[in-house]
Amino acid sequence: MNEDAVPKTLYGHSDPIHIMKLSPFNNIIISADTFGKIKVCEFPNIFNIISVILYKNEDIKYIEFLSNREIVLLDSLNVLHIWSLDDFTLQSKTNLNINPGQEIISIIPFVEKYIFLELNEYYYLYEKKDNELIKVSEIKKENTVTDNEAIKTKTFVKYEPNKKILQIILMDSSCNIQNTIVKILN
Repeated sequence: MNEDAVPKTLYGHSDPIHIMKLSPFNNIIISADTFGKIKVCEFPNIFNIISVILYKNEDIKYIEFLSNREIVLLDSLNVLHIWSLDDFTLQSKTNLNINPGQEIISIIPFVEKYIFLELNEYYYLYEKKDNELIKVSEIKKENTVTDNEAIKTKTFVKYEPNKKILQIILMDSSCNIQNTIVKILN
């Protein structure tokens, strides 16, 4: 977005917004408030609301774009939802079965069908096949970072499906590579 652009007010939420994401093509904004209302609208014409959905039973922890037509949503029960933005239907719902004490640090969707999850002790790679999420890999972290180090590092993921190679790169705030994990998947 342009720093000199005129700020716009986002309407349609009665509670504080705690998540806001701009689509990869900068044409859709998704926002979620503390009440569980998710609003999808065009950008920059934010008055054109595409859809509104209400999650009453679970808090929304993360929302990310899987593509410009799909979003990935993680609720407080650690259930991963994939929603179509074409007709706003639920395409997939997967319980991540995360062990107690595990906490999700980041969700990185990429290449329109892969979802990479970073937890405090594990990395997980999921693939979307026929509207289902299938776990491709689970990697235990060798050196668990502290909370202070986790804030300072950024995770990048590269996956080559034809070679079955997953590369995880951890960089610090100065863009220095701190660690690289290369995993050949079965």
